[in-house]
Amino acid sequence: MKTFFSILGIIIAFVVIVFWLQYFWLANYKFFAPKYQEARRNVFENTQSYVEGKRQEISKYMYEYSKSDEEWKKAICSLVRNSMANIDKSHLNYEQNIFIDSCYK
Repeated sequence: MKTFFSILGIIIAFVVIVFWLQYFWLANYKFFAPKYQEARRNVFENTQSYVEGKRQEISKYMYEYSKSDEEWKKAICSLVRNSMANIDKSHLNYEQNIFIDSCYK
């Protein structure tokens, strides 16, 4: 009988420890997940392919802007404001920065 209660106690202790670890893991995840995701986003936004894609996109907008009329220029500026809102301008060249700034005026 003593053996039965000791085995039952061990099983109950094991279940309690598992549930406590699950709670601890979820609490940790809730705290650290946003920070981890933000770090992943920062790394992604500084990759060569992302930056080069944004450079090409802004160059395409600049070309379309140069050959369009006033109505289309407003539409292109709206696209630029939406797609380039979160880009780090230090990755762009001088002409691209001037173009983006002119779209915000």
